[in-house]
Amino acid sequence: MPKKSKAPGVRGRARERILQAALKLYNEHGIPNTGTEHIIAEADVAKMTFYRIFGSKSGLTKEVLKIRDEHFFEIIDGHIKRASNPKDKVLGLFDGLHEWFETPGFNGCIFLRGVFDFDGEDEDPLVKQAFQTHFKRFDRLLVSLVKPIAPQGHKKMVLQLSALVTGAIIMAQTTGSAEIAVVSKELTRKLLD
Repeated sequence: MPKKSKAPGVRGRARERILQAALKLYNEHGIPNTGTEHIIAEADVAKMTFYRIFGSKSGLTKEVLKIRDEHFFEIIDGHIKRASNPKDKVLGLFDGLHEWFETPGFNGCIFLRGVFDFDGEDEDPLVKQAFQTHFKRFDRLLVSLVKPIAPQGHKKMVLQLSALVTGAIIMAQTTGSAEIAVVSKELTRKLLD
C-alpha cells in the first residue's frame, strides 16, 4: 500500500507562513518597500517554494490584499449588523473602526497607503485593481447605509462619511490612538441629526 504524501499539509503551512510574513512586512514597511527576499526570509521558506505557491510578488500581494479586505469588512459588518435602525448602522461603522484601530499591530490602511504607493502607470495592474475594488466596495457600503436615511441627499452624505472615515484612519495611524473613532462617531451623530 503506497504511503500518503505529506506535501499538501507542508505546502499549506508554507503558504500560511508566507502570507503571515507578507501581512506583517507590508503592514510595517509598505508593499513597494518589501522585497520577496525579505518575505522569504521572514517566512523561512525556500525561494522555490515561494514561487511555486504564489508565482510572483504580484500573486502574493493579491492574496494579501484579499485577506486585508475581508478582515476589514468582517469587523465593520459585524458592528453594522448589530444595529437595529439605519442611523445606528451608520454609527456602527465607527464602532467597527474603533475595534480595528485597537487590533494589535494596527498600522493604518494598506489600501489608503496603496493610493500613494501605486500611483504610477507602470504599477502592477492586478494590484491596482485590488485597491480599486476595495474602495468601490466601501463606497457601495456607505451608499447602502446612507440611502435609507437621506434618499435625496445621500451622495453628499457619503462624501462626508468617507472623509470622516479616511481622516479617522489616518489619525489613528499617526497618533496610535483609537479614540479618534469615538470623536468621528460623535461628529457623524450630529451630521445624521
